[in-house]
Amino acid sequence: MKKDTQELQILNYLLKNKKIDAMVALNDFGCFRLSARIFDLIGEGFPIDSDRKTTGSNKRVAEYKMNPRAIQYSVMNQYKTKNNLKTTGGNYQEGGQLVPKAV
Repeated sequence: MKKDTQELQILNYLLKNKKIDAMVALNDFGCFRLSARIFDLIGEGFPIDSDRKTTGSNKRVAEYKMNPRAIQYSVMNQYKTKNNLKTTGGNYQEGGQLVPKAV
């Protein structure tokens, strides 16, 4: 079975209606280039929003979020087909996660 990519891990995190910043991406997924993964997901048609937040050391960083209910059905189906994925644990808009299909 194919291992989850950073892009897929980040998408699943956002599907849980959570916010993500560079430190979360690095610590949870080993992703050094969150903005590149977000750019790729936006290019696939996912409605990801960004905000700026100030850290404890007064640094401003980007924070990304996505409302799973705002995802167009056709965008998700194309992404799942292109990446050979399936949904487990229910509908993706209600907390289901995307996982690679068994080969």
